[in-house]
Amino acid sequence: MVTGYKAAYNYKCLNQHYEVGDTYSFDEKPILCERGYHYCKNLKNVFLFYSMGPRTNIFEIKALGDIVRDESNVHIDPDFVLKYATNSIKIVRELSDLEIIGKLHLTHEYDEINKILTYKTINGFWITKVYDENN
Repeated sequence: MVTGYKAAYNYKCLNQHYEVGDTYSFDEKPILCERGYHYCKNLKNVFLFYSMGPRTNIFEIKALGDIVRDESNVHIDPDFVLKYATNSIKIVRELSDLEIIGKLHLTHEYDEINKILTYKTINGFWITKVYDENN
């Protein structure tokens, strides 16, 4: 079982809707960039494929099935693998914006009284989010 990070927009990636706690599987072998549940072991790598936006969800996952990995950079560094794919994945939890910002050491300000978060993304853009009682 491998732990990693998966992104989605509005809880959806391609035609799959994801829910925390659920497991998704199919019988065929995964093929990178064609078939499989794609994820990264390094949180920062997720943002090479997804933008840090207001509708982006980042999940901590467990890869439960067969795993294939991106071999394109292995000749540079055997440990530098950008992405993986599996045929069985469990969505463990969703990371909060503040947790992602903390793990990536991003510049940010958070107004706890008005629940306003402003942060600088990996790409250098600034995002401001205003939270309601449901976050």
